[in-house]
Amino acid sequence: MKTWNWDDLTSAIISHGLSIIEKKEIQHGKQAVLKDGSKATCYTSGKVVVQGRDCDEKQLLQLIVDGGTKSPIPSSDAEVGSVVAVKEPKVFIVYGHDTQS
Repeated sequence: MKTWNWDDLTSAIISHGLSIIEKKEIQHGKQAVLKDGSKATCYTSGKVVVQGRDCDEKQLLQLIVDGGTKSPIPSSDAEVGSVVAVKEPKVFIVYGHDTQS
């Protein structure tokens, strides 16, 4: 797990296209509140906890905190691609065999 400091965390959040709408001082750390309500709490120990409802913003925030990379969240004006359904082939498994046939 990566150890964070407040300045690095806020820079990473902003560089991935997320908007911090509020910064709070909390006991033993600071908290960033994002546009859709997700929260990143950065403790003085360097640990970061991501909170909020499950949405794209929270998933990207968690990915940032975990050290992964992902493209920024597209704006709401972005065109949504078509969905393609993939049909899985059916598989029939037989255990044992019929010696009579």
